Amino acid sequence: MRSIKQGRGPSFFSAVISFFMVGFGVLWTVIALRMAGPLFALFGVFWSAIALTIAILNLRNAISRKRYSMYDIVDHTEEPDPFNERSGNQSGKHAAANGNETFYCPWCGAKAEPGHRYCSQCGGELPQDHN
Repeated sequence: MRSIKQGRGPSFFSAVISFFMVGFGVLWTVIALRMAGPLFALFGVFWSAIALTIAILNLRNAISRKRYSMYDIVDHTEEPDPFNERSGNQSGKHAAANGNETFYCPWCGAKAEPGHRYCSQCGGELPQDHN
């Protein structure tokens, strides 16, 4: 299994729907201010802020070269996951308590045995630098 990313089409469609939700939130806020008062209008402001955030994230994911993964299972030789880069993690490696590195299969996440070329759990090819 490789990096699982949402498609550009669904991301763009989600952004469009989220912009409609922003419009609904603005409409709600205006009507609530006229009829019910500021407490109900605050709900509309909150709704619009969340919808705008979701719209921007989905639009970025639709047009960006490095899209966000839905799952953090990536091969280190392919497109890196932006969240991994920002956190400083190295894909597939985790330091053990004794100082040795423990390697995990980039396809299924199972512990990779040293010297093996393929994962004993899923059969996926392991990176050459794990030996």
